[in-house]
Amino acid sequence: MACLKAENVIVEFGRSQSGPVRILDKVCLTVHAGSILGLTGPSGTGKTTLGRVMAGLIQPSYGLVTCDGFSVGNVRGRSGRTVQGRIGMMFQSPRRCCLPMRPIVVLG
Repeated sequence: MACLKAENVIVEFGRSQSGPVRILDKVCLTVHAGSILGLTGPSGTGKTTLGRVMAGLIQPSYGLVTCDGFSVGNVRGRSGRTVQGRIGMMFQSPRRCCLPMRPIVVLG
């Protein structure tokens, strides 16, 4: 069964006086084909960052994200070509992302 998997993903951004700021800390997550995952939580807790990492839009500082066993890599570059078009993400406002006259289809 196809799946999207994050293993021990850590994301750090920028630098403070004490070093980089850790946004995600050792996240492990598996999303099976045909399933839908919603992330909830307070503002600033890393939900969008995790989504972007899982979709290959940003690279984790440490850890691995795979889709069907292939590294997600950077979907905009050569390293992500094997998974391009296989991962979809709906950002925080679905009404702004979708055309109301078009159905949403879950592939799996």
